[in-house]
Amino acid sequence: MVDAERFYAAKRFALGCVLLWVLWGLAGNLVGFTSLIVKSTSDSRAIVAAQNQTLGASELEAQLKKMNAFGLVARSRTDLRCETRTGAWDFVCNFLPTPTTSKVRVQFGVVVDRNRTIFEISRLCPMNTALPMPEKLLIVR
Repeated sequence: MVDAERFYAAKRFALGCVLLWVLWGLAGNLVGFTSLIVKSTSDSRAIVAAQNQTLGASELEAQLKKMNAFGLVARSRTDLRCETRTGAWDFVCNFLPTPTTSKVRVQFGVVVDRNRTIFEISRLCPMNTALPMPEKLLIVR
């Protein structure tokens, strides 16, 4: 009986040592895995932050002049002005379509995608009137 108790005690001790050895090995792997997750998360945040750098109003104005939006904004003295907005349109811009004959400004909305390029431009509307809602569906901004 005493030999059987010693055998079971030795067996429990050996199994306990093996269990501690396995747990110690798993703990090391868990620490390594956790550091990989933390590094991956911080790298992902850096990528998202770089993608979320927004287009400035002056950069948008330069793009609109380069593409000569509405066939009018690249003309001299049109006085194109864009402002950042937080509604359906990312920007609202206005200009003088006929600066030599009239001082009446018109406005239009602009949606910019995550690549900092123009995604949609609204139709021209008189100043201080509501712009139409964007027609294109932009899924990820």
